[in-house]
Amino acid sequence: MPKTKQPDKPQPGLDDERHRKSQESARHAEILRDGIFPALMASALKLEKFVNTPAFKVFLDRLHEDAGRPTNPIARMMIEQLALAHYRIAQLQVQAAHAEGLEAAKIYNSMASRLLGEFRRSALALDLMTSRSSEPKSKAKLRVLKMAQ
Repeated sequence: MPKTKQPDKPQPGLDDERHRKSQESARHAEILRDGIFPALMASALKLEKFVNTPAFKVFLDRLHEDAGRPTNPIARMMIEQLALAHYRIAQLQVQAAHAEGLEAAKIYNSMASRLLGEFRRSALALDLMTSRSSEPKSKAKLRVLKMAQ
């Protein structure tokens, strides 16, 4: 009995449509990982008329490089948040300096001060997270830190 040819079946794995969708999702994930935050940062700081959005991406890439190119995604996010907070603190201080009225100046200075405190705590947390040294911190250093609070 002659063998009948079976209809062509797709090879195991992804068919063309699933492969295309998978590639598209991977591309979108890459945009979320590396592209959206610089655009949001530019918009949040309202600096688009001075600096183009791609410059924010270059800035953040260089900042990650200067920070030792951490691979921990949370450390990367914290670096980006610290960069945003850094500029926002400066903007709040400018707004305080240009405020019309004592009450408005107090509000802007208070907001800047609070954000500066969060910046400092986040920077310390990032430093602990990315510290390459596994040795415990000395008690003398901890006492100095406690006294500085």
